[in-house]
Amino acid sequence: MPKLFSIQLPQVKVKSNISLEEAISKRKSYRAYKKTSLTIEEVSQLLFAGQGILDKTGRRTVPSAGSFYPVEIYLVAGKVKKVPAGVYKYQPEDHKLIKVFSGDCRKKLAKAAFSQFWVKDAPATIVLCGNFRRTTKKYKEKGKRFVTIEIGHAAQNICLQSAALNLGTVCVGGFEDIKVSKALNLNREERPLYLIPVGRTFKNHLKKEAEILEKFYAFLEKDFFKNV
Repeated sequence: MPKLFSIQLPQVKVKSNISLEEAISKRKSYRAYKKTSLTIEEVSQLLFAGQGILDKTGRRTVPSAGSFYPVEIYLVAGKVKKVPAGVYKYQPEDHKLIKVFSGDCRKKLAKAAFSQFWVKDAPATIVLCGNFRRTTKKYKEKGKRFVTIEIGHAAQNICLQSAALNLGTVCVGGFEDIKVSKALNLNREERPLYLIPVGRTFKNHLKKEAEILEKFYAFLEKDFFKNV
């Protein structure tokens, strides 16, 4: 079998100059992003926040029912320094990115998310997926609830880490599951549950947010709803 292309992520920092209380107060939804790239160090922190391994026991950054850890994280990289454009799967055990395929698929992902511009414009989007079978094999139907709860834990960690890094995010739940799965080449047991675009924000972010939302609503009225 051919060796999978991987990228070792930088070691994460576990201390910063911002408190948890500050990160909570700074967290909000941002949809307008600058065209500048993210750094591999920032991506490393964000992915670790979502599903990183903390010690030799295998304990992770989020709680998991039965310690089955059904959350799988993908990075859709468009403009990330030292990470070529492509789709990557996060491997918590080694804190690595495993390449799924090369090429910038942000536009394709955005189209699967009802053409939400921020998915296309962000330098990267973190995709949280759930492997329901991993948890339901023990907890049956209730296991589905546990998986979605864990997705929420991971998403909030990523959002707070983003705030601590002075980056903007928005959690996107509106998308077509099958199209996202095809766009990212997910396996059959992985279901996409959350898209989290990440990027640098503007000083006049309120104005930029209003502009992009106005543009998006105009698109919906002109091009989207007529095809529904």
